[in-house]
Amino acid sequence: MSEPPAAAAAEDAEAPEASEAAPEASDPRGTTVPSRHLKNAVMLAEGLVEDGHVRAGASAATLCSMSWLFWHLSALSDELRKEMLDGYLDEISSSGLSWSTTLEAACATFHSQVGFSPQLPRGFFQNLETSEDLEAQRMVKLCTQSFGRFYPKDT
Repeated sequence: MSEPPAAAAAEDAEAPEASEAAPEASDPRGTTVPSRHLKNAVMLAEGLVEDGHVRAGASAATLCSMSWLFWHLSALSDELRKEMLDGYLDEISSSGLSWSTTLEAACATFHSQVGFSPQLPRGFFQNLETSEDLEAQRMVKLCTQSFGRFYPKDT
């Protein structure tokens, strides 16, 4: 069964040429995330906010993922961050939430959950562990204490 012509045209319009490299958002902390991944994360976070999953009782796993997003956004230049957030997450952006306050909220709301660790952005915790940033080091200690055996580790 073939796609409707409008759907195929929309896919073609969005698909980058094979020779084009995806633009990347450079993070001075040593990580690089393709801009399209960050933009997708921003749009997903916006959906969580709109559906009420962030304001009232977000799970610790959701808050860890939001913190990952804020971590990467905080490392961008003001210009690139504005471009990434263009029309998204206005409510959260104006609330002053940061990656560390969001991660603190995850620690505060965590309770033992089977299957919790696989839901966490392991790369985020690896970046925190290797960071020289004092706030990152403080958060690693808090997370390891709060999450205990559920703290994400390499397997």
